Amino acid sequence: MQLSHLNTLAHSNQSFGNGRRVTIGVIAVEMNSFTMNTKERYAESFKIFRQKSGELAHIVNILNGCLGGILLRRNFSPTQGRHQLNVLSVGSGSGEADIEILKILNKKMVQESEGCQEIKIHNWVVEPNRYFLEIYEAAIEQLPPSWLKEKGEAEAEQHQKKEGEGEGLGEGGDLVEEGSGEVLFKLLNITFEQFKETNADKKFDIIHFVHSFYYIDMEQALVHCMGKILHRNGFVICIVGDQDSFTEKVIDKVKNVGQRDNATQCKEQNAEKIKKIAEKHKWKYEHHTCAFKFDISEVFDEQSKTGNLLLDFFTHTVDFRFTSNEIIVQETLDLIRSLSFVEDRKYFGSLIEHILFIYSHDN
Repeated sequence: MQLSHLNTLAHSNQSFGNGRRVTIGVIAVEMNSFTMNTKERYAESFKIFRQKSGELAHIVNILNGCLGGILLRRNFSPTQGRHQLNVLSVGSGSGEADIEILKILNKKMVQESEGCQEIKIHNWVVEPNRYFLEIYEAAIEQLPPSWLKEKGEAEAEQHQKKEGEGEGLGEGGDLVEEGSGEVLFKLLNITFEQFKETNADKKFDIIHFVHSFYYIDMEQALVHCMGKILHRNGFVICIVGDQDSFTEKVIDKVKNVGQRDNATQCKEQNAEKIKKIAEKHKWKYEHHTCAFKFDISEVFDEQSKTGNLLLDFFTHTVDFRFTSNEIIVQETLDLIRSLSFVEDRKYFGSLIEHILFIYSHDN
C-alpha cells in the first residue's frame, strides 16, 4: 500500500527524515474532557488499555470479515469500474484504527482488481486534538518503506511484476501484497462541526466513527453524513462500546472521582440509539457485536506502571491512585474488583464492541 499526503487546509509544515513533507490544517479547539485536556497521559493510558484488552484486534477481525462483502454489495468493486475510494475518518485519534481499516479496504479492493494496479484510497482525517494528530502523522511516516514509495518507483515495480508471470500472487492467484494500492492522507486539525462548514461540497464512499460519537450529536452527525456528504452507494461505519462492558460500568459508577469526561455522561449513546436513529430515517443497517475479556490484575498492584495507567483510563483521572483521597481510591479498587471475575487467580474485565454499517438503500 503506497501512502502519500495531500495538502490540507493550512499551514503547519514538518519535515521528516525521508525528506517528505506533511501538512496539517490547524484550528484551535477547546473541549472539556480527559481526552482533550490531559493529552500525553490519556494517549499513554489508552495505549496500555488497547494493548491489554486487544480491543483493536477484535474490531479488525469483524471488519475484515464484513467489509469485502459490503464493498461488493455496494458496487465498490474494481470489476465494476471502481478503482478509488474516498474515506472520511471522524475523531481519528492517533490513527491506529484508521490504518488497520485502510489495510483491509486496500486488500479487499486489490483482491477484486483482477490485476489492475490503479487502486487508490483518499483518506480524510478529522481530529480536533493536535497532539493525537501529530502521533498519527508520525505513524504514517513509520510505516514500512515499501508503502512510502513515490509514484514513479511504484509504477516501475508494477511494470516489473507484470513482466514476471505470477509474481506478487499468493496461493490460488490472490493478490496478497499490501503495497499494490495507493493511499493518500489529508489530515485536518478541526472538529466535525468545522469540517461540515468548510467542506460542504465533499463526497465520500465510506465514513467511519470509531468510538468518536461520544463527543458529538449522534443524530445530527448521521443525518449530515447520510444526506449531504455520502455518495449514493456509500455507507457509514459506527463503532461504539456497550454500557454493560467493564469499562463503561466502572466509569459510570465512579461518580465523584477526578475529571469527569463528557463521554462518560453519554450512557444512552450506544448501538441501540444508532439503530433507532437509522429506523427513524428509514436507513438500512447491519449490526455486529464481539465480546471478549482482558486481564486487569495489575490495577491492584500500586507498583505497576501498567496498572496505574489502566486505573487512570478506567477513572478518567490523571495519576488517580496518587492524587485522590485514599478512601476513594480503595472504594474504586473495591468497585473494580466487584465488577471483574477471577480465572486462574487473575482478575478479568469483560468488553463488548458494537460495529454497525449504515446505508440509505439496497442495491
